[in-house]
Amino acid sequence: MTTGEAIDNIVGFLLDEYDVDVVFDDDETGTYSPDARVIGINNTEPEEEQLFVLLHEAGHAKIHRDKRKLSRFAEEEVAWMKGRTWAQH
Repeated sequence: MTTGEAIDNIVGFLLDEYDVDVVFDDDETGTYSPDARVIGINNTEPEEEQLFVLLHEAGHAKIHRDKRKLSRFAEEEVAWMKGRTWAQH
């Protein structure tokens, strides 16, 4: 599977399972907005970097969907762990 295909799969999963849209634009900074249900990815970064950021931000989407209350530090750690799990699949 190519990096682009992996990105497409994650984007589809986020929309189907979490009702979260992903926006790719050169003004985006790699963030998840829970109120808007949108992940923003900077499309000027290399595809591999976009994939890593997307996986991490998807982890934030899962944390917020599960209504987990974590400190900012703990949320960042859990988001990276969840992204790593998804990457292995």
